[in-house]
Amino acid sequence: MRLNGKRKTRIAIALATSLVATQSVSSEIKSEKTDSVDESGIERVVVTSRKRSEALVDTPIAVSSFSDKKLTDMGAHKMGDFLQSSPGVALVDSGDFQQLSVRGVSTSLGGNANGYYLNNIPFTGVTVPWNPNVQSFDLQRVEVLRGPQGTLFGEGAMGGTVRILTNQADPVEFYGKIDGQFSSTDDGNDNDSLRGMVNLPILEDVAALRVVAIEENQGGWIDIENGKENYNEIDTSTYRVQLKITPTERLSLDFAFWKSDQNIGGSSRARDDMTVLSSDGQSEMGYEQYSFTGEYEFDTLAFSYAYGKNELYNDLSTPIPGLGLLTGSIDISVETHELLFRNNDDGKLDWTFGYYYRDGSRNDTLFIVDFLDSISPSTTEAEAVFGEVEYQFSDEWSLAVGARYFEETLEVSEFGIGLTGPIDANHKADFSKVSPRAILSYQANKDWLIYLSGAQGFRGGQAQPAISLQLAEQMGIILPASLDSDTITTYELGSKTTLLDGTLVIEGAAYHSDWKDVPVRFEVLPGAINGIYQSKGLTISGVELAVTARLTPALTMNAGISVMDPEYSADIPNSPVKEGDNPANISEVTGNVSLTYRDSAFSDFDWFGFWSTQYFSERVNTNFATYTEGDDVVLMNARFGIDNSTYGVYLFANNITNEDGALSAREPDLAVRNQPRTFGIEMNLQF
Repeated sequence: MRLNGKRKTRIAIALATSLVATQSVSSEIKSEKTDSVDESGIERVVVTSRKRSEALVDTPIAVSSFSDKKLTDMGAHKMGDFLQSSPGVALVDSGDFQQLSVRGVSTSLGGNANGYYLNNIPFTGVTVPWNPNVQSFDLQRVEVLRGPQGTLFGEGAMGGTVRILTNQADPVEFYGKIDGQFSSTDDGNDNDSLRGMVNLPILEDVAALRVVAIEENQGGWIDIENGKENYNEIDTSTYRVQLKITPTERLSLDFAFWKSDQNIGGSSRARDDMTVLSSDGQSEMGYEQYSFTGEYEFDTLAFSYAYGKNELYNDLSTPIPGLGLLTGSIDISVETHELLFRNNDDGKLDWTFGYYYRDGSRNDTLFIVDFLDSISPSTTEAEAVFGEVEYQFSDEWSLAVGARYFEETLEVSEFGIGLTGPIDANHKADFSKVSPRAILSYQANKDWLIYLSGAQGFRGGQAQPAISLQLAEQMGIILPASLDSDTITTYELGSKTTLLDGTLVIEGAAYHSDWKDVPVRFEVLPGAINGIYQSKGLTISGVELAVTARLTPALTMNAGISVMDPEYSADIPNSPVKEGDNPANISEVTGNVSLTYRDSAFSDFDWFGFWSTQYFSERVNTNFATYTEGDDVVLMNARFGIDNSTYGVYLFANNITNEDGALSAREPDLAVRNQPRTFGIEMNLQF
């Protein structure tokens, strides 16, 4: 059911990050569902980041994998709770919007700069950088692919791709789980959540239904000066239904429906004292996804088809100084189809080929009484053919090469009354791109992989908003009517090593990216209307290091660091951006360390503990002259308790040191803030 009301959204970008989640010490993999723990205590991980199952340590690209067990241990409830544990990755959550950054690649306008998938269905290519707020409950795993993934995952996967893979319905047995949480935030309201899952076999070994329901309330902690206290409260409802049918051992059919709604009282932007002068508006946003996936396996060939339909909405309202209340909405509908063929044998040659089709529409409305009444519908149609082939020349050497040919037609209209007169604009553009990738890998021994790769990612072009063109012309500013597509090329040298009988796993990478024709935001009407320039581009060089170590039979450590140097390649005319400036809200240095403890307590219960600390260096935003730098930020969380296969009780503390620094650049006195120190209890039951 669609929520009613006019509400608001704003986009904030920030980067923070570092570290690897779970690594793999596995050899032969038969199924992507075979994650387990070996004698070393380090989790064996299987991924499908190249659209086929393989051990994580044998995959010659930079990947982090977060299993359901790992997410549970971390106490993760949403994507932002754990994605920053992957080197070079951040999902900055300002309450009313999420912004994904991978290796310095992020955007607050145009299509997504990073891929984002729910199971096999992409949210990429919706003409707005919208990453749905997915609750991390009853997930099989989340894969974070770093570096361009345009060859296999299409447009928008320039910095990398996040793949959220759910647990599938199980036709063997009935079971379920319930998780409840209550917590209190310093100088803020209380928080609570209730999450549940039930798995229902319909026909033994043939069909099953899996249902997930989540209700969460995040209390506010920011006060309006001389007004409402703790106004930035967020209520979230999420429901997921999956039907799995396996008529034969070779054929599987999966149907799914996923729905989420958020009622957001305000963003988490505030002054240093956690107050704001006035409300920055409210929003109601959400998404629905309908999907079907079918797969048939022959003896040497596997064929699959995936269909998805995404419906996203955002109703907004925000006050604009001197003009009044701006209300509006964004409504997006995207349908995707993908055919995929891959080999299903164990020879020296592995291959994947596919066809992809997308049909999308977006409709924007903006309204200010006596000033503005604008409607802007747009449509996009795209298709692509792609493939990748890997040949193993010897026991040590392998070479993978692939490419994707993509073409898109974008049509944008805008009509109504602008701030300076009538609007009646139409724009049509065609884009095409070839996105290649090559990976040379060397297996020095069974525990050491080295790889060298070159890969491209891309994004389609975009039209300048007519209202921005109109207003800029009145101000004597020349903006382009449309922008070309932008492309990133990344060269990477990486290594994955397992040492000390599997108790130590080290992953490292060095990379250099050349991101050409990057769109940048230009503030035409401060706080209200933005235009777009196309810069010459960015260069990004970086190194990543991540370590997983079994320190004792009961204690495991994860640690990592990411250092990058992103900078603009040239001055941008009529903009504060100069050659050598950093892009908006990117931390050059991030670090992370965590400890996980598990040991026998009594009977069949275990003692459990988890502690983590993250560091993010200050961020800037040179796109606007009024912005000032953010702060160096250190966040510390802890969780401990007792559990077994049926019951669990945990106490937790988030932001233990009550870090209140600016997570983003200040605009000019407001910035995204972390939720203050929060103490709580969580209980779960499995049946």
